[in-house]
Amino acid sequence: MWIGEGPFSSYGYQSNAYLRGVYQNLDPAHCYKIEDVDSPGSSTQYHVVPVDSNGNPLGPPAFETAGQVMYSIWEGGREGTAYNISNAYIP
Repeated sequence: MWIGEGPFSSYGYQSNAYLRGVYQNLDPAHCYKIEDVDSPGSSTQYHVVPVDSNGNPLGPPAFETAGQVMYSIWEGGREGTAYNISNAYIP
């Protein structure tokens, strides 16, 4: 579910977006930052990186993905209960 401030819009990418919970091979004990780092339309546009509470990376990206896949992840976080997406770190 979207727990950030204001309504969540997957079309209006948040400059800082975070994910936490049960999603594929991610460790639910960690919070992950979603970073828009590559060209739009590339297969590695978004990187999902584990971070500490200050936003510092704890390692390499857990995975890299294209915008269409990230859109599905955002929608799943908004509509489901397995994981959360926010514009702030999720403790």
